[in-house]
Amino acid sequence: MSQIPHLNEIPKPNFIQMPIPDKPITPPHTPDRITVQKRGSASSTPPDSPSRANLQAADKKALKTLISLTRSIDTTVERLYSFCEHIFNEKFSSLLIDYFEKHVTTFRELNTCIVSQNQFEQSKARESTPSPVSFNFPSNMGVVDEDWPNPISDQWLESAQYYINGPAAEKISSPKREALSLDQKLLNADQKRRHIENMKRLEIRKQTNRVRRVVERRIQQSREAEEAFKEKIEAADQRRDAILNQKVERARNESEKASEYKYIVDLEQESKRVQLNRKSDEIKKRHDEMVRTSQEKARERTISKSSPTNLRQRKMAVKKGAITLAEALRAGQIPGDFAENAENEDTFDYPKLQEPKESLSQHAIETINRIESDPTDPKNTARFLKLVSDYRSSLCSSSRAGLALIKSLKECIRSNANSIDTMIRHVTQIADTSLPFAVHVGVEAISVFPSLCKHTNSLNTIKELITLWTRILDAKNPLNIRIFFVERLSQSAALDGICFLLGQCSVDDLSSSKILMALIASDVSLLQAMADLFFNTTFSEDVNSVGIDCVSRAIGPSIIDFLNAMSIDTAKAPHDIISQATIALSTFIAGIPGSAEQFIDENIAAEINSVMRAFLSSSAPCTAGKHLIVLFGLLCKSNTVKESCLWLPSPTVLDLLCGLPLEFFIKRDGAAVLLPTIAACCSGNEENLKYIMNSAHVNESLVAKFLARATAIPNNILSIEHRVSKEDINVLIEKFSSEKK
Repeated sequence: MSQIPHLNEIPKPNFIQMPIPDKPITPPHTPDRITVQKRGSASSTPPDSPSRANLQAADKKALKTLISLTRSIDTTVERLYSFCEHIFNEKFSSLLIDYFEKHVTTFRELNTCIVSQNQFEQSKARESTPSPVSFNFPSNMGVVDEDWPNPISDQWLESAQYYINGPAAEKISSPKREALSLDQKLLNADQKRRHIENMKRLEIRKQTNRVRRVVERRIQQSREAEEAFKEKIEAADQRRDAILNQKVERARNESEKASEYKYIVDLEQESKRVQLNRKSDEIKKRHDEMVRTSQEKARERTISKSSPTNLRQRKMAVKKGAITLAEALRAGQIPGDFAENAENEDTFDYPKLQEPKESLSQHAIETINRIESDPTDPKNTARFLKLVSDYRSSLCSSSRAGLALIKSLKECIRSNANSIDTMIRHVTQIADTSLPFAVHVGVEAISVFPSLCKHTNSLNTIKELITLWTRILDAKNPLNIRIFFVERLSQSAALDGICFLLGQCSVDDLSSSKILMALIASDVSLLQAMADLFFNTTFSEDVNSVGIDCVSRAIGPSIIDFLNAMSIDTAKAPHDIISQATIALSTFIAGIPGSAEQFIDENIAAEINSVMRAFLSSSAPCTAGKHLIVLFGLLCKSNTVKESCLWLPSPTVLDLLCGLPLEFFIKRDGAAVLLPTIAACCSGNEENLKYIMNSAHVNESLVAKFLARATAIPNNILSIEHRVSKEDINVLIEKFSSEKK
């Protein structure tokens, strides 16, 4: 026998390139009919088979029909077997098995029904009473309407059993089975064996890959389990740390509550002790008051002999009661040194700015020609600026139109021309798009401000000028522009003028004139813008010296005079303007180190004491009073202000500070306002420190804890380092932590 090639070695046919033979199409092969050998032939029925001669005609017909049907079924089964052998697929063979089992199940159900019917007939025959239950035979198959033979007896079933259960070779002869040669059968068997081996190898390979994937999956699952376990451990550690931190924080809060409760209990005990010892304290107070009165009289005699300061001279320029400030402004009779100074015509260089693109119509160019021909005529200038403001156009400071407008505006401001306040308002409105032009106009207005103050009815013009200057100092503008403008304003007489107006205002002046109220509000806004620039920017020594000069020369004394004037009638005074002025001076002192010591003398300290008594005398200080507490702490950088804390008349400033409500001591916001000021009063002054230590209203341990926990707050005027230095804080913590003597 020749060597049979492997299935993979057999070349696959190429049906595309193979030539198609020119042969007629033949129908598929039809298997030969199965022939039943006649009785008496070479393969006749064996002798032990049941005889058909004894059967009647009806039984023979039924047996013949059964044999015909079974032979057709055998033929079909043989073809299915050959087809399954050809396909050689396990799934297909299982499908055929399920198919035949389904039919076997059907015949078994039929057999069960027949047995049940027979039992029912027998039971019915035995019983005399008819059964109330009827029996219906379920017929799901056999729906074909065919004339089947009706056998008479059951003898033909023995022959049928022989033909059905007998050997297949005696019943059916398959030509295809006989036609196969031995070589072909061996070849088919070898192919099947190799196919089975290939399938086994493929299955082994699949099993190997499956095992490898299972191992890899288990390794990956173990890694993921380890990572998840580590994450759980880390999460548990974090939760444990968070719980511990919460417990620590809760314990800290509980300790603070306990200390606050102890402090309240101590206050109550102190109040009881004070009530019991009031009579003895009154005697001591009378004695101390007599001593302080004598000291105060001696100090006043010394002050009266000294020469008046420049600030006192300027305050005496307007006689109180003779003419009000509003009337003096309307009449153009503003006194003061600043109105006598000549206009500053010094040349200086403007900072470099990016000029906007300027596009003018023919009508605008004609208007510029008329402005150049007559710069003193305000009508053309006002018309042109209104047109630019309405259409949000841009102006260039170095262009022909810009230079002509700057020159015309300067002359109109100098002469206080008609509608000059409206023109300045238009310049303020276009400052967003034409900042260089607005800066040039503002600087030129600074130089002609003294001349403007000599004209009548210049209040609106001054207010609009101050609004323009405030707009130039806006924080959104470039830093070099703001520094340049502050230097020009600080070195001019205009700053003295606006500060003089602020210092000479009274409550009656502001109540009687709305325009003066708006002017003072604009004045304070300008000072606040300047203070924010010094507070938020670190300057060189030259710029700081300019700031110290303007604060000591004009800003500081004028704001103190304004606060002193407003303290006469706190009910009618504008508290919002007072708060803003107080914040502005506090910001100046915090942003310019060394400025407070330059302008404070005993007269200023006395005025500050008067202001503090006026605004802190009530049980609940207003917002302006809180800002004054911060300002007083900043002014305590001067030793004169520290000494004035205990000046008479009673109550003194320290009495007022120590007698504030409890919320200023135990609440965070109130403590940030009051306690740093108390620490500033005690810093470097043993007398004030001793008074605080002996006070019944102040718990020194609470002050020490506040100072120990206080931290710097960047860009915040309430930060403690603006009022008390770090070295003084450490010293005060040690002193307040000691036992009360």
